Amino acid sequence: MPGPRRTSCAHAFVIVLSLSGGFVSAQSGQWAISLPKETDVFEIGDHVAINGLPTYLQGFVSTMKPAQLATWFRRTLGEPLVENKLGASLVLGQARGRHYLTVQLEPFGAGTRGVVAIADLKAAYERRSETDGAIEHWRSRLPSGSSSIRRMTSEDGGKFAEYLLAINNHGADLNLDRIKSLMRTDGFSLQRRVSIDGKGSSRYGGELLMFKGQDREAIAVIYSGAGVGTAIVVNIITAMERFK
Repeated sequence: MPGPRRTSCAHAFVIVLSLSGGFVSAQSGQWAISLPKETDVFEIGDHVAINGLPTYLQGFVSTMKPAQLATWFRRTLGEPLVENKLGASLVLGQARGRHYLTVQLEPFGAGTRGVVAIADLKAAYERRSETDGAIEHWRSRLPSGSSSIRRMTSEDGGKFAEYLLAINNHGADLNLDRIKSLMRTDGFSLQRRVSIDGKGSSRYGGELLMFKGQDREAIAVIYSGAGVGTAIVVNIITAMERFK
């Protein structure tokens, strides 16, 4: 079978299409997960860590129905297997030594799209102090009361990406001022600001900010909606050359 075509782009998905025959696999460490031949796969970054949990992520699209794919995974993964419903999605989970495997399946057109996640639990435990420190660093700089802080990092195409999500009950203006201030402290300059009016299908309004720094760029979104407080999303992309 010819090798898959891989196209890389900073902080974008890597698409692998036109697979034929045999099977494809999601692989981490010493073991792999087989996927049916009726499957097109795409990589989601490299060296991804979600709140310090090193995770290999692979997305896929299949012409098979969700129920058919669920049967495939139940047969190929074996027992014990944890199953949960998340909205329209079915999530399958299984522990394998130091790793934990998750497969999420949801309807997509006439077929299915899904994500395979292989998390390294031992590595996350070993890095817990570093992870807690990075999250606390952000917490100390954000408006007081910021919670639900989620941090994801990845490396792809010579770029290091840091993604942050936080929620608080302060107004959008206070959050906007704080983000501009801390980004300025970190050496970024504001390049563009775009208002999100919250009309149409979205109930949320806010601001999108684009920043530029030396060998770095960032996007921040501050948005709010009735009863949900204000959310802050920050995505910082840094050239790996900066760390040398």
